[in-house]
This record gives sequence, C-alpha cells and structure tokens, in this order.
Amino acid sequence: MLKMVKQLKILIVFFTLTLCFNAFAEKIKVVAEHLPPYQIANSTRLDGFAIDVTQALFSTQPQQPDIEIMPWARAYLTALHNKNTLILSIARMQSRETLFHWIGTLNTETLYVWSLASNTELTPYSLMQLKTAHIAVSQNSYVDQFLTQQLFTNLERLATPEQYIGMLFKSRVDYIISTEATLKKQLEQLNLDFKQLKKVLALTELQENLSIAINLNSNPELIRQFQTEFKQLEENGVLQQLRHKWQIDVDMSKKETSLNIM
Repeated sequence: MLKMVKQLKILIVFFTLTLCFNAFAEKIKVVAEHLPPYQIANSTRLDGFAIDVTQALFSTQPQQPDIEIMPWARAYLTALHNKNTLILSIARMQSRETLFHWIGTLNTETLYVWSLASNTELTPYSLMQLKTAHIAVSQNSYVDQFLTQQLFTNLERLATPEQYIGMLFKSRVDYIISTEATLKKQLEQLNLDFKQLKKVLALTELQENLSIAINLNSNPELIRQFQTEFKQLEENGVLQQLRHKWQIDVDMSKKETSLNIM
C-alpha cells in the first residue's frame, strides 16, 4: 500500500513537471511601449522597472523573455490577438478587465493634466471643463479610451509619447495627460525642460493601475505559473527592492479605487 502511495506521488510530481515544461516550451512574447521608468529602450539594451520584473518572472524558466518595444497601439493589439503574449505596464481598467488575464500590479499612480507654463488660461477645476480643448494622447492608450468614452472629440491621437510631448511644446495642442514621474523621465531623455510645463489638474478618477497582463487565449498553465511567480516576487520582497532601485513610489491602497473608476 505504501509503495502504491509513493508511486502515485511520483506520478503526480512527474505530471506537474511535465505540465510546467510544456507550458514554457511554447514561445512566449512580451510587448511594451517605451515608458520610462518602466520600460526604457536604450540604444544597446532594454532597461526599467517592468523589464526587471519580467526578467525575475522568467528567472526559473528554461527560456528568456522575448521583449519587443513598439508604439502602444501596436503593443496593445498584439497582446489582444496573439496567445502567450504578455504586455507590460498596461492600465487595468474596467473596460479591459475581461480582455486579458491579469498577472499582477506593478504600481498605482495619479495622472495629471499638463500645459505649457506660459499658458495663461484659467485653471480648470474638472476634466469636463476641458472638453473643448485640444488634448494629445497616445493612440489606444488608457487615457485615449477613457476620454473617448467621455465623448471628448478634440483628441490628437499619436503613436508615441514623444510625439504628443512635441505637440505640446510646439503649442499645437493645449494639454497632455501623464503621471509626473514618467513625464519627467521622458523630458529628460528628450532634453526638454520640465520647468516649461505646469501641472493643471490632478485626475484622481484616472489613477493608473499599471499591471502585467497576458492574452486571454494563452496556455492556462502558463497563466497560472506567471500569477504564482508574481505573487512570490511580492511576498519575498523582490518587487519592493526593484521599486526602490528605480525610485518608484507606490501607494497600493489606491489599487481597489483604480479598478472601479469606470
């Protein structure tokens, strides 16, 4: 009897390991936009907080992540339509909840409306006051989708943040919307002066719950493994160490609020 139990345990372990191997034997794609300090596309390598988290997720697996940086709209559609494809630093909003499987939350940040410091117009007290203004956004981004749902019609949809920042600095639009930490990093890379911008309005209703997600039709075992690995990174302190490395402030108490804003 004991021999049979032992053999059964061995079979269970073997079966589990086989599932794990088969899941990670499949090709896994990772897509993301250039979004410092989360994903930074340098001339010779990729860097950033989300890149480090992804490397940690794959650290115990037989293959290394195939990460490709591309414009947000393309990254979003790639992850939406291709199985076993992870997408980094995607805002977890209600309208996307059933479109992906969610691996874990990287950070929660508040978005702000920004204008040129030279803009002398009256400061708006709500987002709805900006419906007639020209606002530049990344195509298919969280901000684009939310403002479209709110029937904003004067949106300039661009492929990259660099393009919409350029539109603002050239006074071709009135406002952009971004988190402070990301905008500072982007301006630094573009050799633009952060002091030329001013914070117009805090959009507490648009807190960004930046997450890692995976295509809905991905291998279920693969999904489970990534979710388990991410939870372990949280529990053993690796995520917090990486946040400290990249000087990322996080207030996870905002997490539930950001999931229910729409």
